Amino acid sequence: MKLKDIATIKTGLVLSRKKAALYEVKISYKQLTLKSFSNSTIVNSSTLDDFSSTDKIKPNYLTQKGDVVIRLRAPSVAIYIDKTMQGLVISSLMAVIRSNDLNINHRFLAHYLNSSIIQKVFNIAIKGTAIPMVKTSDIAELNIVLPSLTEQNKTVKIMSLLYKEQEVLKELSIKKQIFTQNILNTISNQFQEAK
Repeated sequence: MKLKDIATIKTGLVLSRKKAALYEVKISYKQLTLKSFSNSTIVNSSTLDDFSSTDKIKPNYLTQKGDVVIRLRAPSVAIYIDKTMQGLVISSLMAVIRSNDLNINHRFLAHYLNSSIIQKVFNIAIKGTAIPMVKTSDIAELNIVLPSLTEQNKTVKIMSLLYKEQEVLKELSIKKQIFTQNILNTISNQFQEAK
């Protein structure tokens, strides 16, 4: 089946149409940026930008719980929107995938879109030389094979644990580097004092 058969895929807002000058600001929003995307499907909240608008932005250009948002500019990474990330502005450099199909775990869909198989498809579909981008029509035409909802849920749990493990290992590596540097500093100080 094709992705368009189970979901709607829409491009985000052209920001210049709603961006306000300092004296025109009516409403402020938080905005997804290209740096907000990660392979773990989790939004990197420290990279959100402020967006000042001249008008209220239509809900279809704001993130909703259950959305899968994908970068159109390479690399085409997908993220899952949970309840803590609702109401963010989606720019035209991204596409939002929305589905009401109860047989789809949307976080699984984001992981699926980040898989190496789908990334190869995106790399073939990417158009443009100056700014390589995938088209929403290419995303809509993706052939997808979804396992049962039970299998999707299991996969999401496993992926979540694997990404948590990676984060713990990163933290441990940073702490070990600091520890190693402190030992070297202590040894150096002892040699200096011995002179």
